[in-house]
Amino acid sequence: MSEKSDGYGEEEPLSQITDEELCTMALAADPNAPLSPDASPWHPTDIHATALLPDWYMPAAATTHPQSFRKGIISIVVFSLLAISAAGLCTIFGFLTRA
Repeated sequence: MSEKSDGYGEEEPLSQITDEELCTMALAADPNAPLSPDASPWHPTDIHATALLPDWYMPAAATTHPQSFRKGIISIVVFSLLAISAAGLCTIFGFLTRA
């Protein structure tokens, strides 16, 4: 268990807050109370962070680029099925037959 120092060399154990106590405090808090002017965002890993939300809470949006190989294969399959249907053939159950 973690301990905190009182600044004089003596350490006292940190108190553990139970879920019930935390729930009671959250329900008793005023949701419309203004923040104090000296309030700062909580960043457990980076004490010099300036963002309002930490990265683990709302990371930057990541862009994904579809792989051209996968996109090409999917296009070939779709256009093949469309061509088979346009030719009047049927591909029910994976077998190519006349419709």
